[in-house]
Amino acid sequence: MNGKKIRIIKKNDEYSMEYQIGDIFTVDGTWYGGVNVRSASGVPLSLDKEEYEEVEERQARKIDLYSYQLGVMDCLCEMVGEGIKPTAVSRKFDTEEERDSCEEEVKKLCDKYGILYRKEEKYFYIFFTDENKLKE
Repeated sequence: MNGKKIRIIKKNDEYSMEYQIGDIFTVDGTWYGGVNVRSASGVPLSLDKEEYEEVEERQARKIDLYSYQLGVMDCLCEMVGEGIKPTAVSRKFDTEEERDSCEEEVKKLCDKYGILYRKEEKYFYIFFTDENKLKE
């Protein structure tokens, strides 16, 4: 159990200021009745089994590039839709095919925020609300 994380769920030593319910510690070692940890101030603590629960390590979520790019475009569309920016430009895609693979989702984003978009020759999208202002 060395190196695992535990969370305090019960405090048997009500006078100790070294730990509180909800604190999380890393286990240094074990003994027959529980675990040994160090408090934030470095004081060694021996905790009974009923005082803690093991904390499950969460794995980091992986965000694929496609989802990330759509998230960025969602933000740009929202800014244009709210009038914060008159126009916005997506990042430049590597190929026309890559840009066009997002078009269905781009249409949905633009509908969501009540804005327009146009595909540009240099493999990016431009987002806007007024075609006339775009020409200026």
